[in-house]
Amino acid sequence: MVLLITCLSTSLQAQTVSPLERRLGRVIVPKVEFKETSLDSTLDFMAQIPVKTHQMETAVNMVKAYKTANPELGDVKITLSLSNVPWTELLRYICLAANVQYRYEAFAVFIEAPKPPPKQQ
Repeated sequence: MVLLITCLSTSLQAQTVSPLERRLGRVIVPKVEFKETSLDSTLDFMAQIPVKTHQMETAVNMVKAYKTANPELGDVKITLSLSNVPWTELLRYICLAANVQYRYEAFAVFIEAPKPPPKQQ
């Protein structure tokens, strides 16, 4: 499984760990390489990893919420190479590289555009 991508991100993770996040944290990605791969393609690939590595029966539901606010974020390029990393950490690194935020819900992972900084008065 080789794929290349470049990206920045910030996490919106809550202090408690959701059951989905807990399950995905046990999925170990043997090796992944993204080289100038779009964020959209990277996330599509990520959704299939648990099934392709026979660690889960179904793909991960990924909601690309950034498409509404900032569709061009899907074209951000990711370059990343990692081995033996938990799925949750791989998602965190990808989001850091793409400058997007993520959060785990009960049945899906939401990827969102970064929130604008608060206005100074």
